[in-house]
Amino acid sequence: MSARPRVLLGSIATILLVVLAVGCDKEDKIVVENFPPSQENRPPLIVTYSPTFPSGGIEITTLSPRGVDLQVLVGDPDGLDDISAVTLDIDSVIVKRIILRPDTSSSGCLRFSYFPTDTVETQLILPLPTTFPGIKLKQLAKSSSGLYVASTFGGSGFGFPYILDEATNLVNLGGYCGSGSVGFGGPWMALPPAVPTETEVVLTYLDAEYIGGRVTVWDKVGANAVLQLPNLEIVYTTLEEKNAAP
Repeated sequence: MSARPRVLLGSIATILLVVLAVGCDKEDKIVVENFPPSQENRPPLIVTYSPTFPSGGIEITTLSPRGVDLQVLVGDPDGLDDISAVTLDIDSVIVKRIILRPDTSSSGCLRFSYFPTDTVETQLILPLPTTFPGIKLKQLAKSSSGLYVASTFGGSGFGFPYILDEATNLVNLGGYCGSGSVGFGGPWMALPPAVPTETEVVLTYLDAEYIGGRVTVWDKVGANAVLQLPNLEIVYTTLEEKNAAP
């Protein structure tokens, strides 16, 4: 009578051992999946730019300080969507020469002369050459896929040297009669001792060299590529000033 319970208990013990063995076997199995390593970020690049900066400089005949249309083509091995910004820096701007034309009217309304002798001595207004600060991290506008543009490199907002900021004996002119649209700076009021008496003047010629220009393309993690631009000399003049030149 006692043998059958022993057999039954033995069978149960055997079943439990098998179950435990199977359970342990399942718990001990570790599945390892080989995921590919994450791709390292690759920096962007600058493909080309336009226009080529001529060694002899550029002359711009204008009534507004508009510079050069600078176009930069960039790329990125990780796709153009990875590009965050394209920026322009200019270390400094050296103004080499300016011409200020005086008001020669007798009617009270401004009228500026282009006779060769009708100029204002500038050394007591702006000793030349004078170095102006450049620009930092000025963002270029995106034109199309990979193409970024600074539509006024060297011009207003992109490094144009505002004479009034550094000049002495020169102040803004309040209300006036007559057209001031004969130059790209002013009308201003020149003060003694730069001139014998207060004289309204207008800027009709400016020769400036842009030093240390560079374009930087940035991706979303801060990697970048830099293009060092040649120094560029830009002469701004008006049509009247150009025709008056000897």
